[in-house]
Amino acid sequence: MKRSYGRALFYLLPLIIWMTLIFSASTGAGSSGHSFRLVMFLISFIREREISLTFDTLDSVNLILRKVAHISEYAILALLAARYIQFGASQLKRSTIFGSFVICVVYASIDELHQRFVPGRTGAVRDVLIDSTGALTALVLMGCWFVIKSIEKNHPANQAEPN
Repeated sequence: MKRSYGRALFYLLPLIIWMTLIFSASTGAGSSGHSFRLVMFLISFIREREISLTFDTLDSVNLILRKVAHISEYAILALLAARYIQFGASQLKRSTIFGSFVICVVYASIDELHQRFVPGRTGAVRDVLIDSTGALTALVLMGCWFVIKSIEKNHPANQAEPN
């Protein structure tokens, strides 16, 4: 099948945009201090209910939210990479899961390396593992989705009856 440039961009552009967003979050704007401000803003609603929270609790909430963000952003990256590799194919290609996972692990590694050179940021192997977990989780769920859809398609109840 010959790939047209417009069709290739249709599959590639969202992947590039998402990678750019991840990269921009790796700058000082994505630092722990900035996300902590968001946590403090959200906590202001809780304080109206007179619930007291310690700094350690707030710091833990910040850490959890940051790690959930890692998992989520790389789950989305994995699905966008899979979408590009699939290129509209209805049957799951064997290369899709592996290729998407490799893209995510390599990009997470490059992203963490980049963070080592950004003031106020650090690169951590632990974050690459967290990112990889998010990617793998999304890819496993996507694989399950394709299996379920294949079973549904081939189920006798969904077969057309002969006329």
